[in-house]
Amino acid sequence: MLMHSTSIRPATRKCVGMTFLALAACTQPPPPVAHDFSDRALAALPPGQDLTLVYRGKDGCYKYIRENDLSGYVLPLVDEYNRQICDDLNG
Repeated sequence: MLMHSTSIRPATRKCVGMTFLALAACTQPPPPVAHDFSDRALAALPPGQDLTLVYRGKDGCYKYIRENDLSGYVLPLVDEYNRQICDDLNG
């Protein structure tokens, strides 16, 4: 005789739980990030640039990933004269 059970097997229950956890992680907003970028660098960024995609290297020069453009491509941040924007980290 075949018995039908309404309970979920432990392995299935674990997968269902992990699915809900993954979906919950996708809906959480990222935590606020404090940025210490120079005014010159902020002024040179494209309008609406996500600051979490802007980096200042050890040499003090800025780079960024432009959204909706060549996924993962890092661009140097330049001013209106096409000079890379760098901060003096020594002083």
